[in-house]
Amino acid sequence: MSSGSRFYSRELSNYPQVEGETRPRVNIHVKEEKDLVSTPAGCQSLLDSFEKGLKTAGEQSPVLGYRPIIDKSGHAGPFKFLSFKELKTRFSNFGRGLVELGVESGDRCGLYSINRVEWRSIITVAIYDTLGHEAILHVISEAGLKAIVCTDDKAQSLIKLKQENPEKLYNLKHIVVMDTISDETKRLVGEYKEEYADEDQVNVLHLTDVEASGQKIASEEQEDSTQKHPTVDQVATICYTSGTTGLPKGVQLTHGNFLSACAALDYLIEHNEVQPITKSDVYLSYLPLAHVLEHFVVHLLIYRGARIGFYRGDTLKLMEDIQELSPTIFVGVPRIFNRIYDKVNATIKEKGGIAATLFGWAIDTKKSNLKHYGQTSHWLWDRIVFKNLREKLGGRVSLIVSGSAPISNDALDFLRCSFSANVLEGYGQTETTGCCILTGLDDTQAGTVGTPFPSCMVKLVDVPDLGYTVKDKPYPRGEVCVKGGGVFKGYFNQPEKTAETLDKDGWCHTGDIGLIDDKGRFKIIDRKKNLFKLAQGEYIAPERIENIYMDHPVVAQAFVYGDSLQSMLVGVVSPDEEALRDLVVDSGLYTAEEVSPHSSSSSPPPATPSADASGGEPTTPTSPTKSRKSFASRKSLSSPKSNNAPAGPRITHEELCADKRVREEVVKLLGQWGRSRDLKGFENIKNVLLEPKPFDSKLISPTFKLKRPEAKAFYKEKLDGLYEEFTSTSKK
Repeated sequence: MSSGSRFYSRELSNYPQVEGETRPRVNIHVKEEKDLVSTPAGCQSLLDSFEKGLKTAGEQSPVLGYRPIIDKSGHAGPFKFLSFKELKTRFSNFGRGLVELGVESGDRCGLYSINRVEWRSIITVAIYDTLGHEAILHVISEAGLKAIVCTDDKAQSLIKLKQENPEKLYNLKHIVVMDTISDETKRLVGEYKEEYADEDQVNVLHLTDVEASGQKIASEEQEDSTQKHPTVDQVATICYTSGTTGLPKGVQLTHGNFLSACAALDYLIEHNEVQPITKSDVYLSYLPLAHVLEHFVVHLLIYRGARIGFYRGDTLKLMEDIQELSPTIFVGVPRIFNRIYDKVNATIKEKGGIAATLFGWAIDTKKSNLKHYGQTSHWLWDRIVFKNLREKLGGRVSLIVSGSAPISNDALDFLRCSFSANVLEGYGQTETTGCCILTGLDDTQAGTVGTPFPSCMVKLVDVPDLGYTVKDKPYPRGEVCVKGGGVFKGYFNQPEKTAETLDKDGWCHTGDIGLIDDKGRFKIIDRKKNLFKLAQGEYIAPERIENIYMDHPVVAQAFVYGDSLQSMLVGVVSPDEEALRDLVVDSGLYTAEEVSPHSSSSSPPPATPSADASGGEPTTPTSPTKSRKSFASRKSLSSPKSNNAPAGPRITHEELCADKRVREEVVKLLGQWGRSRDLKGFENIKNVLLEPKPFDSKLISPTFKLKRPEAKAFYKEKLDGLYEEFTSTSKK
């Protein structure tokens, strides 16, 4: 059935009304705060939740699988699975082997790899490439990692990193390689041992060696089950954030945090908010395990006894892995779903004729049924129109979950209609152990992220600086704050940062702006700080990008913008006139004569101040004090050599800014500039508006900083046009 007039959450009326806040809201089936779920019966750690999955599915049931490479060309065979019993034996032996190496209970062990099967009371710390060199060094050093489990190529990087930073990585003693240890790795180890003293050595060994050591211990000694068994409050993992606003922070997540999610899932299934997940279900793991979303999903599925296959690590072959595994559950990010949506639409448009007409009838009929009756299946159209599309995901998917970033309403409706599956959207962050708000099975109206998990409470708090208050009409708006079993313990070794996020009453201030609609559902509408996500889930810190761009002589002022439903950035740049003239001449778009100013005595336009990167005294981008880094060949365009220079410019500054070729050249230039300063591909703008005049004074604060909400409103129509222009150009 459709959502109708049903309410999805309830307000805790026994809570005191605090000025500037809504009362906490809970899942509609939860009566009071004391009814919030915490841990499943009999579970005090993730080891217990694993045992629960083992008993549910049976110890011989498959749990984790991979596709072995069968030849030198990289072809893969069918999935091979470890049973629950085999997995338990392997991770138990591995844990004992680590202890034998000196990694004790409470110590931290790093994981530096793509998703693999090889992923006790030892705390895991995930490391991933997108953190960058400096951030990886920070994570290993701050967490004091004694051992890191990785692939051979990562082992080589770690040896070099330790060699360059022996003081910071003094604790790192063991590198455990999961695949074949190459000759190059052995050579690097040999060089390192020759250079450094015995007390600062690094030991490289294979995963199977560690397991064998643990197995030997197990055969010689009777394990005491009362020892080293983790507890609810003990940290299970430290998930480091992406660090786009500085060095990454280590989010400490306890066994209890993950167990509360397991208990919440049980509760939601019991109350028909989520379809049952059983040992018959199959899931393909391809999202990074270093991120909390995948970590969260894998723990839940193991707890329910489901089967998990890991993709090969090659996104270009992801569809092959999906076809081979035929999953029943598919968790993804909007970027993937939007690609499917766009590709299908493009294919239908290209075919035209009867195929396009049939698809139009089918999708319109199913959308109507979805809106009025909540139905995702159709007896005819599912057979003759959507069958082939469903086969693209293996043909068996019955549950699709979208997370990590907002997804468009059209894409959600498309997924429900095309795959005849239950499609849920969730909201959460690392600090809430992944999902803390989720849509239910009968909520098929796109546009919200649903209702609180039965393990937590959610409230909104005024953000007056951005104009959001809980008294706003028609719906209350404010910062989303979460309290409950999934809220993190704190940032590792960063009490000041912890205090900024966790208040004294245990509420996690997410930094996201939300509203509560008339049915008690939450919708995420903005970000409190200047930090947002793109459609694929990457966090963007626009001020950092703007400051990098403004270091280039072409850029006097910059405004970087990203729509969370889009996968790339656009921007507005007010360029320095002289530097822009240099650029167009150097690039061959115009000659020096065509863009020369009135005369050699012409003075440059008035400088527009802007705040420097440190937030200190304003600097003047167009002043002589700014570093004027030259292009390939600089030309003194302000002083033409010819005495027959034109009385006025043939091409004005305004005309240059409006020229699409010039705009494309600026995008290309800034892309090169950004990459040379460690901006990732998705952090560079893909289309730009060149603003010939300095930014309007209404967009600049008294301290000369950009007023982001005002700039967004001021340029909104033109920013939307940049996205449309980029999309249409890309399709040609």
